[in-house]
Amino acid sequence: MIDANLDECLDAFIDREKLPLSFKLHALKWFTPIINNNKLHQKNANHPVFIGVNGSQGSGKSTLSQLLTELINRMTEYKALTLSLDDFYLDKEARHKLAEQKHQLFATRGVPGTHDTQLMREVLEALKKGKSCRLPKFDKSTDNPVPSNQWLELHSGVDFVFFEGWCWGVTSAPEDSLIAPVNKMEEEQDAFLLWRQYSNKVLASEYEPLYAMFDYWIMLKAPSFDCVYKWRCEQEAKLRIKTPDAPGLMNDEKIFSFIQHYQRLTERCLQFLPEKCDLVFELDENREIKQAIYQ
Repeated sequence: MIDANLDECLDAFIDREKLPLSFKLHALKWFTPIINNNKLHQKNANHPVFIGVNGSQGSGKSTLSQLLTELINRMTEYKALTLSLDDFYLDKEARHKLAEQKHQLFATRGVPGTHDTQLMREVLEALKKGKSCRLPKFDKSTDNPVPSNQWLELHSGVDFVFFEGWCWGVTSAPEDSLIAPVNKMEEEQDAFLLWRQYSNKVLASEYEPLYAMFDYWIMLKAPSFDCVYKWRCEQEAKLRIKTPDAPGLMNDEKIFSFIQHYQRLTERCLQFLPEKCDLVFELDENREIKQAIYQ
């Protein structure tokens, strides 16, 4: 028997996010049990529980994080919020400056090095201490952050923070593993390894220390990187339905070129991250969950 409030909450979420009706059974089976996970509540003692959510593009990590946040806020006495790694991208001007100093590929948002990690740390530390803070927002249609005076200001503390990102949780790679290119873009545009070496260096020095702040990790694990192109096309099609006049939307050809920036670290996530996560949802090629592995 479905709780009436839960039923209403799921219906509203499905309608707002334009999800198929089948998502309700999917959520009831796999996702709603997470909010009652004892391991999460045991860690909710002296500070908010920080939950990292990893998943390749189009895997459903944003949907999962937003759903869990909404369920917690509407169904429990706790407060939750979702942050996205994407909202911490540097603005276009800063990325172009980085491209001039390090490598031209940094003009394109994506890999470690293209995020404002100082802002990330400030926001996470404020949330950890229960202090007020402003939550950044990035507008992908303009490829720039939303003006800071429009950011949401949080005045009170929260109990759960979901932080989702395509490479969130991945660690740096051994230097020798960077030598062989993983795709044509790396082969032709990063022949001297400057782009991937710098990104790898920044990953170790600026991103990995932030992971230590997290209490629990969830991963939506794709079968392989080959699925990402298909999923990213579907994701873009959904954006076109929701905001058909938005600038910056990509066709399938541009998406194929764009995701090559993400291939190396996505494949590293798939290989090494599952063993470090508390919960791994293994997906099939249609993004259906085959099994959930609790560790």
